[in-house]
Amino acid sequence: MKRCLRCGFSNNEEDKFCSCCGINLEKQQKETIETQQTLKASDIRFNLGIVYFKENKFVLAMQTFAGILEKDPGNSQAQHYYDLSSKANDENNLSSNI
Repeated sequence: MKRCLRCGFSNNEEDKFCSCCGINLEKQQKETIETQQTLKASDIRFNLGIVYFKENKFVLAMQTFAGILEKDPGNSQAQHYYDLSSKANDENNLSSNI
């Protein structure tokens, strides 16, 4: 059985449209898979930025978080860590100049 993600109706495997609400089941499934792939890629980039931050590689962390923010400007976690990385990088540069 193919379950509709909109209304939860159980359709036959060969159905292209939901028998209850009429949504295109094939398009719905394709969009769901694409969304999951995008989420996985952004999670990997975010985790990489965290690794760079923890290793005091602040410029790389900033670049990673900036890339995330280009695609998702509303990502508050990426913005938070970008700001932390920027501040840490500035402090690191100040202490290097003393």
